[in-house]
Amino acid sequence: SSDAPPYLTIYYGTQSGTSEYYAYSLQQEGEAMGLEIGICNVASLMYTLETNNEIELCDILIPHPTKSGKLRGRAVFLMSTYNDGGPTDDARTFVEALQEIDDHKYLKGLRFAVFGFGNSAYRTTYNLQAKLYDRLLADLGARRLVPVSFGDDSKDIDWEFEQWKWKTF
Repeated sequence: SSDAPPYLTIYYGTQSGTSEYYAYSLQQEGEAMGLEIGICNVASLMYTLETNNEIELCDILIPHPTKSGKLRGRAVFLMSTYNDGGPTDDARTFVEALQEIDDHKYLKGLRFAVFGFGNSAYRTTYNLQAKLYDRLLADLGARRLVPVSFGDDSKDIDWEFEQWKWKTF
């Protein structure tokens, strides 16, 4: 393996392990197809930033310099909604960091997809975090690969994730 950044990085925020499970299964499938796939809990990403002031969030999310010098990145965000529509404990500082950025071109060059995990029994807060990530990333200049999609804990998340995966890849 080389020092080149991965073809795609999967970021996840989880409270009970659901999005982590799907992140690792997606990574295994991608690698079986010969793709270099990175995986990262968003808390680890924030720890990297907090312990190294040489780098910014955009440096991690958009790691590929092209021949013309532009930066490119591909990322999938698998995010769970927790406790009244809020972020999972591991994702709180990440979403707060995104909300504090005031540059509409900050993530230009990033192509992204968001899949949310929630439970439609909580109607008013169903998948609020996935909706928030989708909006924040787009507002910061990133481009959607596909529209945001949701997995419903009270239905068939496996089937919903498969549908999204085929649309995305």
